[in-house]
Amino acid sequence: MLNTKEVTPYDPNTSVYYIISHGCDMINDIQEVPADCVYITRALCGVETTIALEGYKRFLEDFSKGEERLKDPKTNRAKVSNYYKPTNQNKINFENYRSEKITLHYPESKHHNTFVNNKLTCTFEGFYIAGLYRIGSPIYENEYIKPIEIDENTTVEEVILQMYEESLYPTKSDIQTLLQDILTAEERSVKIQPLKMGAKLGIINPIKEKIKEKFTIDAATLMKKFPGVFYMFSCRPICRGEDTRTELNNETANQRIVMRRTVSAAPNTPGVLGGSRKRINKRRKTRKQKKSF
Repeated sequence: MLNTKEVTPYDPNTSVYYIISHGCDMINDIQEVPADCVYITRALCGVETTIALEGYKRFLEDFSKGEERLKDPKTNRAKVSNYYKPTNQNKINFENYRSEKITLHYPESKHHNTFVNNKLTCTFEGFYIAGLYRIGSPIYENEYIKPIEIDENTTVEEVILQMYEESLYPTKSDIQTLLQDILTAEERSVKIQPLKMGAKLGIINPIKEKIKEKFTIDAATLMKKFPGVFYMFSCRPICRGEDTRTELNNETANQRIVMRRTVSAAPNTPGVLGGSRKRINKRRKTRKQKKSF
């Protein structure tokens, strides 16, 4: 159980979060959305094209600016769903479009009051920022996630700390303590730019593994620590060892994403993950029904 001192008080104007992290779906862990929370999903796995990422870039820019529509997604549901999805659906096959469908999960929703829990490693990728950020944080630059600044004098420690400069979880202080525990002063002061790629990875990859080991957290716990609106736009493959359901074993990657996204409706909607498979197939037959997905 969380200590109340570890919980950030809910504020409708500022309790809007986005986490830059690797993630995977804990397919057998279905959770109820906590009070005062909205959990918003958009799967990018297997759909990483320029067209599919256009809506994502708009989201990063608006989140950095503190766009009002993002603060109250239930009131602005249509705006959020339409503005941050792919802009040219005709150039994306239907399964990809479905996997990009933005879904709002919240306690009073009739069909999406639960969600598939997600394991988040909180690790970085390349030389970009990582961690949990509050709306208005400068996470966007040059049409993508903000990169860190490196010159000939930047040390390994400075590189890693820049990645978590304004992160709420893990914090810069958390990362600094970790680096002091796992690296010597000499290792922390190594200049990063003159190193060849192999040498960089030799230093950086063990740090990534330690961050993953110490700070991996699941979405349900994160929402309890930071109640509010959560935009979960991280990649969402199924966590290793958890894809055990017979009905998922022969699905394509994108179909599996769709199944995970619709699992939140399972407690309220017959025929979804455990109901009649025949009913699911029937829904896909008509053009009109496809458009409404």
